[in-house]
Amino acid sequence: PRGHLIPGLGYMEALKKEISRHPTITVFEDVLTTRLITSDNRVTGAFVLNIRKGDCFVVEAKATILATGGLGEIYPHSTNAPFGMHGHATGMGYAMAYHAGAALIDMEMVQFTGNQLYPPWLLGNPELLCTMCGGKYINALGDEFIQQPQPRDVIQRSAYKEIKAGRGTGRGGVFIDLRRSPLTSEQI
Repeated sequence: PRGHLIPGLGYMEALKKEISRHPTITVFEDVLTTRLITSDNRVTGAFVLNIRKGDCFVVEAKATILATGGLGEIYPHSTNAPFGMHGHATGMGYAMAYHAGAALIDMEMVQFTGNQLYPPWLLGNPELLCTMCGGKYINALGDEFIQQPQPRDVIQRSAYKEIKAGRGTGRGGVFIDLRRSPLTSEQI
């Protein structure tokens, strides 16, 4: 989406640059893998749908790497759908691997950021609102309780301590104060 910093953009640019150095790599854009093809207990390719044209085709491969995102969207509130872009953490990669014969382990270990903006339709990333937009984490008393930047786990533990100490919001959270942001509301 225009006007937002999308986490991972730097990784994508570096990956594109590296791929461009290897002419034998074929890049398919705007496609969705629907099923893995197996032979003799090995993945040998995939069925792919071009979502712009509606065409289906087969991609054969000597090796397959699934990089399909997680499954955090199975939860009603999750940061795995950044900026309202649903469909990126649906668990489809797990399902394809399972149907191809993979043994799935530790499925209870789902990683996502523990903070969520409220109301849920509000677009944005809490960490970016603080680090990139000058926001401050404050408790219900208006006190800033952590200095930025900090790793996610430190932010989460600090917010949890504020909430448990009775300084959380009426909805059981903390605030991100953007009143002193150097950016305009349109820029944020």
